[in-house]
Amino acid sequence: MRIGLQEAYDRIGIEHSYDHQEKAWDAVHKNQNVILAAGTGSGKTEAVLVPALAKNLRVILVYPTKALLQDQVPRVQELWEKIHEKPATGHVSIDTGDDNDETLFRGDVILTTIDKLLYRVFGYGSARWGYIYPWRIAQSSQKKTLLVFDEAHAYDEVSLTHFLFLIDRLTYEKGIQTAILSATLPQALVEHLQDTPGKSFPRASGEGEFFQLISEKAGEVKRGQVRYGGHLENPSEVMQKASDAYKRGQQVIIIVNSVYPPKEEEPTSSEEAQGFSVKELWEALRDELGDRALEDLILYHGHQSPGQRREFLKKLQERDASRRDAPKPYILVTTSAFELGVNVSCDLMLTEVCSPDAFAQRIGRCARRSKRRDDGTEEPEQGEVYTFGDVSPKVSPGEKEAQHKLMDLLQHYKGKTLDADVKAQINAFNIFDTALLARRRNTVIYTVDASLYDYVYGFVATGAEVWRKGVLVTRDWVPTLEIQPDGEDPKERLRLSASYSVPRELVKGWWFETRDIDGRAIRIHGKDVLGQLEACGVSTQQKAVNAYQATLVVWLKPEAWDNVFGLKERKRSDPAKGNIPCPPEMRAVFVKPLPDAPALFWFEPEEEV
Repeated sequence: MRIGLQEAYDRIGIEHSYDHQEKAWDAVHKNQNVILAAGTGSGKTEAVLVPALAKNLRVILVYPTKALLQDQVPRVQELWEKIHEKPATGHVSIDTGDDNDETLFRGDVILTTIDKLLYRVFGYGSARWGYIYPWRIAQSSQKKTLLVFDEAHAYDEVSLTHFLFLIDRLTYEKGIQTAILSATLPQALVEHLQDTPGKSFPRASGEGEFFQLISEKAGEVKRGQVRYGGHLENPSEVMQKASDAYKRGQQVIIIVNSVYPPKEEEPTSSEEAQGFSVKELWEALRDELGDRALEDLILYHGHQSPGQRREFLKKLQERDASRRDAPKPYILVTTSAFELGVNVSCDLMLTEVCSPDAFAQRIGRCARRSKRRDDGTEEPEQGEVYTFGDVSPKVSPGEKEAQHKLMDLLQHYKGKTLDADVKAQINAFNIFDTALLARRRNTVIYTVDASLYDYVYGFVATGAEVWRKGVLVTRDWVPTLEIQPDGEDPKERLRLSASYSVPRELVKGWWFETRDIDGRAIRIHGKDVLGQLEACGVSTQQKAVNAYQATLVVWLKPEAWDNVFGLKERKRSDPAKGNIPCPPEMRAVFVKPLPDAPALFWFEPEEEV
């Protein structure tokens, strides 16, 4: 099936395509790699997905978070159905840690995260089917692939290293056509991506730039207007602003940096000490507004089950759909897990002090669009944003300086519109340069990625041992433990960093899970746990379990879980010391999430090399 640009956009119900969409159409059809730098609400997804579907490419859409992925699923399915003029069943698949892809990457469109893509590139999965993924991603000639990294500016540290590695190997080396999308992509990253192939991965043809940079035409996309209202000093002001706006029928989003209030024994930043947490603000709003407003209070954070997060996103999208005709008020209390690219707009945004990049992303969810008047003309939405809290002492000195610069700039624009010039000044505060990118390629993380890649694609036998042991670094070196609420489907488990747990009095039981050769789960519990794990090939040195080979599952009592809030309480596990031998430049980390279970251990870089 081959259709032209205008017919394709007619099918998806867009009367007029933007200049950057037309340029992206030509680039995709000419097999060019694209960096698409366009603002929120400019149709970046349509710009690359529509021509790819029209050309019958396999599209791998890579997102930095599961929240953004889940938000995009209905949109992608609708585009597929309209372009092909038939249902999308079996052609759009999801591959995350929550929903395992059963199509083995046969789908026309695969939505995944950068962590899971890395997992598949290295052939991880059941022993029977593991290598089918690398073959379909990078080696199959039966169907060409377009690799799309959305919200690419969101990658930092470990995830940035993986992003650079995947670009090096899949785009530059394997020649997979790639599109990189972002509203705020740092100039240093653009220049780095365009310059790197000439140094390390020269093109066979030697013609043209490796990535074509496509930018949004100034003033073409009509958006709403956001005014900076000022800074709020305490939680009561935040709550009052939100409840007043809600009572006026407005839609409100509050973004907080922490889910729980700090424990007495934990170090606190000034904003945490004042009560800026999702739990405290949500409970205060619930008490203030009463039972009648419970349906209009929406929560979204990383300590809810996958099903809870999907349900709240669905509710939020339904409220957002009402904005055009009869807006239904709501208050969303959320964290940074939500800020990336979720396609909603609000009237009032209340955000805790954060990095300049995060701030730019957050306000992109306020007055995001324009409204069509009765006479057919466009009227921009009007929105207001307030900040609250203070710069956290936990961030790096450079990040602290960037946040202070942001707050100084915002105070200068109090009561004024945050236009494109102001947003450009905000983006200039971000800490991102070519030296950072060079350092990320010179880390243990990149070295591990390279050795695993060589084993899978180059059949280098020296990597076999690390591959079989499952030493795979994704967004973080720290493995996860899984929280199983009593009575819930195991697919709805909450995954937490292994350095966190829940209070002992809330735990109903625990077990370790490992996998057999066919990928089936084996549950280890009862007597002689260590002996059973060793029989399954799991290292259990010094009565500790290698957390990359076995997962600790914590089974909660009913009182530990709330069907709205999620995990009621969480605590940090202090690392314990041990003497397990480590590879060079690595260190062994021990934690004991449960007092009566064997400790968990894993290796992580002691420092960058």
